[in-house]
Amino acid sequence: MKKFLLFFIPLVLTYSCGNEVKKVQDAPQEEVKIIIPPKPERTKLVANIDYLRLRSKAGTDSETVAMLERGQVMHDLGEISDFTTKVELRGVKYDEPWLKVETAEGQIGWVYGGGVYFDLNSSSKAMDLLMKKRLVSFYGKNISEDVFAYRKAFTMARTDKDMARVIEEGSSLAKEMNEKNEKVFPMARTPEDGDVPDLRWLQQTLPGYHLGSAGEGTVYWLYRNLKQFSEKASKTRGKADDDFINLNIQLHPTDSIEYFYPVYFMQTWDYGGHSLLGEGKHLEILTSANEVMAKHPRAFDAEINQIKDDLIQDLTASPQGYWYGKKRILSEIDKIMKAELGILTEKDKIAISEQRKRFTDPVASGIKVGLRSGT
Repeated sequence: MKKFLLFFIPLVLTYSCGNEVKKVQDAPQEEVKIIIPPKPERTKLVANIDYLRLRSKAGTDSETVAMLERGQVMHDLGEISDFTTKVELRGVKYDEPWLKVETAEGQIGWVYGGGVYFDLNSSSKAMDLLMKKRLVSFYGKNISEDVFAYRKAFTMARTDKDMARVIEEGSSLAKEMNEKNEKVFPMARTPEDGDVPDLRWLQQTLPGYHLGSAGEGTVYWLYRNLKQFSEKASKTRGKADDDFINLNIQLHPTDSIEYFYPVYFMQTWDYGGHSLLGEGKHLEILTSANEVMAKHPRAFDAEINQIKDDLIQDLTASPQGYWYGKKRILSEIDKIMKAELGILTEKDKIAISEQRKRFTDPVASGIKVGLRSGT
């Protein structure tokens, strides 16, 4: 009996295991998906001058492999020379390294850094280094370091308080850079003066700023791009930055670019124009500024007070006169005085009141009004 049981048990086990194996073999196999990560996108470079030389090695002494036309696309290969070369291109003096690149046709060689335009927001270390060298060359080490600190602060801003600091830092930096632009970047005014240098890279250095011109087109100028600041402010916690930027957009509604003259002033030439007191814009801006300051005390007080001071200065002492006539001007001043705006100090109220008296007889007061005929 024991022998029979010993024989029976292995037989049962064999039969049972056989069924299990069959079940496993018959089970549907899961499809294995192999995910191949995409190749990282290479940094694109664009020739910003005609006849840019593609050389066999870094430096002006090496052989020219090809001549690249303006607008021709290349790709950065991640190598940068350990030396710089001083070159003048379209009246602008560069002191930059060389970059190893590959053209769309597959030619590999080296091009001069100052002869290319690139996207500063790319993740290329070579581009980052090139931009730092370019900024140091044009603006000095301190401004270069401040620019990269500002770029980081703009990207990392998470609250309206962060944005307040970013806006202040950006304004200070743009002022410093604009003071140097006239000497660093001479703009051609006529075809005989030569081609205007391609300085699109300058706009990319400061997020939230737009590259334009000033001085009748003789100098490059960085203007605050309020639309970009608005987009950034919409993603931060808190509403103080949103309301402050909207106030500035109200001041500069054209393209949301903060050009020199606000909406309450009519620019008639590059260096001036006429006050639009009487149109209602002064009261409108003061009312909005008052609301933002009351809603967000101490958030942007200095900046808003500066907006108010500039407006009062225009109201009381526009050097080139007023576009509208006496009747419209007095009407708006009376509305401002009755509005009881907390943003106005006693000094402001006295200045406005005294100016109103002068507007009652503008000729005797030596004030030019009604410069638009028919008012």
